Amino acid sequence: MNLSKYSIRGTIMRDGMTLVVDLRSGSIHTKKDEGEREYIGGGLGAYMLNKRIKGDVDAMGPENVLVITSGPFAGMPIPAASGIGIFSKSPLTGYFGEDYLFGTFGNQMSRAGYASIIIRGVSERPVYLYIDDGVCTIKRADELLGLSPWKTEEKIREAMNDRSLGVISIGQAGENKVRYATIYGDFQYSGCGLGAVMGSKRLKAIAIKGSNDLRPKDPTTILEMYKMLSKKMEESFVDDLDWAYDARDKLPANNFKGVSSDSDVKKLIGGLKERELKKVSFQHCPVACKTLCQSDGIISPITIGGISIGLLNGIYDPDTVIKAEHLCYTLGLDPRSVAVVAAFANELEERGDDIGFDMGFGKKEELLKFIEVISKGKSIFSEGIKAAAKKFGAEDSAMHSKGAELSIDTFTDENIAFGTAISHSGSYQGGKDYDTSNLLKMMMVYPKAYEAYSKEDLYRLYAAVGGETDRGRLGEMKDKINDIKREFNIRQGWKTDDDTLPQRIMKNFSGEEAFLQKRLDYYRSMGWDEEGSKGERE
Repeated sequence: MNLSKYSIRGTIMRDGMTLVVDLRSGSIHTKKDEGEREYIGGGLGAYMLNKRIKGDVDAMGPENVLVITSGPFAGMPIPAASGIGIFSKSPLTGYFGEDYLFGTFGNQMSRAGYASIIIRGVSERPVYLYIDDGVCTIKRADELLGLSPWKTEEKIREAMNDRSLGVISIGQAGENKVRYATIYGDFQYSGCGLGAVMGSKRLKAIAIKGSNDLRPKDPTTILEMYKMLSKKMEESFVDDLDWAYDARDKLPANNFKGVSSDSDVKKLIGGLKERELKKVSFQHCPVACKTLCQSDGIISPITIGGISIGLLNGIYDPDTVIKAEHLCYTLGLDPRSVAVVAAFANELEERGDDIGFDMGFGKKEELLKFIEVISKGKSIFSEGIKAAAKKFGAEDSAMHSKGAELSIDTFTDENIAFGTAISHSGSYQGGKDYDTSNLLKMMMVYPKAYEAYSKEDLYRLYAAVGGETDRGRLGEMKDKINDIKREFNIRQGWKTDDDTLPQRIMKNFSGEEAFLQKRLDYYRSMGWDEEGSKGERE
């Protein structure tokens, strides 16, 4: 790889500015906060959100803020590390909300010289942000309303006559403030209902372009590690279809009530593989990490979310699953949440509740109709699994953590299940070593690349781009970030019982007593008390 283009002009991310946009007043300014310079990537996002939201605010009210940070490796030729973090109070859980997207937006944001973007207030009319290096403009988005995220991207790039723009956007579900609406970019979607936060602010999209070049402090090490890490990723990477096929003897069925049969999983996954069109990736990712499948002229990425829609709802027809995940992308819904919410509705229907829908496990057309209706934001099922369970008095059938619908890998992997239970956001993407996973998240490395990266790799890379060389201080920063997220949740009403999982998940593993002991051990390792808190903090 030729690193000569990473010239001296420009800025390294850690010295970047903060762009502050107030949608209510229309004011736009940049700032540099010395306190914020102590944090990077995911840590910076956590610090900024915690600093700006002190009370128990309405997640979809004007007091909530949306924080976007670029990772320390964004804009650099480092494998699968061109990330942005998106942070806000989650309308789905009421707690700390975060997720990460990788590719064009992060690279452009870093080249534009911004370490972070803070969006506050509510616009009077639909708008989108256009950021061109140091100039940010608020533009009317009336003509973009109702469009899918990918159509929104296309329209903005056409309007700006620039195919290289980084764009993140929401669909109809975000506009309608569905609590598990997503923010979409580069064939990826966020969780935590962050799309609903954008929708509540009448912010349809953000487009960004940066022209500054970045120069790593040690390009020789960057090149050496790019080659090494790319090889490790190629050897260790497993896409969602292959993961599901390999885990076929323990995947959940029908709202996590049992295990899918081997033949049903083979039918679904085998059928999806037969309909594979191509594999795609994002900038600076050396492996093709997303699979596009085609059915009846519809092309859609297929992820663990789409697979979940099939398995949890008794639908093993690959064509329906492709259509369902495509519908989620088009409408701006998180397919992982859709899978669990629909399965819950099917279980209610099965037990005889009047839910207002013609549902049932295995009903294909009814499922697709259900997805369309909930995207309009007028159903109790648009409020998320926790709210729906409370209305129907069916909490035991609601598969969530802190209100965030569970991923199916919590059913197959005890480490992911535990990580989900103790997470601040109700979801977890990482490995058995929670400490390393937290460091990788702080550095904004793509979760599916975790197997390729070690702590030593991260320390070397961070020093090579010009960052901190004191490993102890980086470790302290990582632990402090965990404290910050816990502090945030405590102020929003978190309690110890929130760090748990439904019985259908718990019974798969070591049992409740073992889980509680493991949780206590984790709290102690973090320096927290037995309730998982340090008490009231300033």
